[in-house]
Amino acid sequence: MAIAHFAVGAMATALLLALVAPRLLRSPTVLVVGGIWGMLPDVHWVLPAGSALVRSFHMTAWANVFWFHHYLDGADPGDSPAFAAGLVVLLVVVLAFCELLTRTGTAPTAASPVESGHE
Repeated sequence: MAIAHFAVGAMATALLLALVAPRLLRSPTVLVVGGIWGMLPDVHWVLPAGSALVRSFHMTAWANVFWFHHYLDGADPGDSPAFAAGLVVLLVVVLAFCELLTRTGTAPTAASPVESGHE
């Protein structure tokens, strides 16, 4: 199900940003782009032409570059609504966790030498 790929993409983006660039985590646009990135190998379902090439890519391990897309397809070959719902719930939990990290200041930040007082 597409929502499962979107949830994993947004979740992975949030976790990566929480570790690398917590300030970007405040942008919902970045999280949505991460979710869309996770769904890109499924674009063959809506392409009017050229879908055979995209579909052949979708079946390879290279699709994992798009937030583990191929692994997810293998983990849930029947497109179970329960599996997708579980990932959406996990997304909500991860977003709450990332929000907590960034609001409490426990997320790692890359401070400049001037900001950290180590000039």
